[in-house]
Amino acid sequence: PDSILFSELDEAESVPVENEVIIQENTTSTDSVKAMIPLGGMLMLMQSRHAYGLTFSKQPLLDAQVSQIAYRGCLNQRCFDVHGGFAYVMDQYGVYQIGPSGATKNLSDAIDDLFRKELDLGRTDWNFVRIDPKTKTLRAFVVFTSDGLSVFPTRALCMNLDTNAWWIEMYPQRISSSTLTTFSNGMHGALYGGQGGTYALNNGPTDAARGSISTVTLTNSGTGYTKPPKVTLQGGLSGKVQATISNDGTLSGLWILNPGHGYTSGTLSIEAPNRSGG
Repeated sequence: PDSILFSELDEAESVPVENEVIIQENTTSTDSVKAMIPLGGMLMLMQSRHAYGLTFSKQPLLDAQVSQIAYRGCLNQRCFDVHGGFAYVMDQYGVYQIGPSGATKNLSDAIDDLFRKELDLGRTDWNFVRIDPKTKTLRAFVVFTSDGLSVFPTRALCMNLDTNAWWIEMYPQRISSSTLTTFSNGMHGALYGGQGGTYALNNGPTDAARGSISTVTLTNSGTGYTKPPKVTLQGGLSGKVQATISNDGTLSGLWILNPGHGYTSGTLSIEAPNRSGG
């Protein structure tokens, strides 16, 4: 897992077994390479908790040098982006900036509680990071522990690179990939791959909602409620509905807190009251 193989010059299909660079670990902990980030004249080899820099002058087999540059890592090959001469990386501790010298700057102190309590770091295969150079917005697409069995990101942790302000964006469908491109007007920006096609975020006045919850109808107010019951949704992801009660112990309404996405069923269930009569 810490062995880097490389091809011959201009022969990408030719990888002799002797063309190998091995990371010699001295960190007293077992780790393995999760991503490789080209930055300037260095190839950063990112483990889950450690970062190494690979450089060479003429021929890697003869003069390759690997040295540890930081005690931060990367979740996978999709969880980084390069902007303005720096790499912006997401690991299990948060989002940070790293330069060619290895100097790091943590960027996600303001949302540290999300990484410690609410993100599911056991499902990171589809997580990814993208910086939109047009809007200077960093988006880290992640899976929350409240997302049920979903292995795909349902929300994005977003930061403005100029103000360092953080916010959370939720979309009416699954967003699972992104790429940078040049638009017809000559602007360079990011496009995102979703369930319904390719999208440009931050453009236009509306979203293309697919399977999101727009209305909820209460058909039976029940009786005997002493506190708002739990509402469970079925057939989609990330939706959240809050129930409210009246003074007489009946349900007075249902509020959509999160419309979610991917819903194919209109069924929901409301928790029974704590005492009889409901």
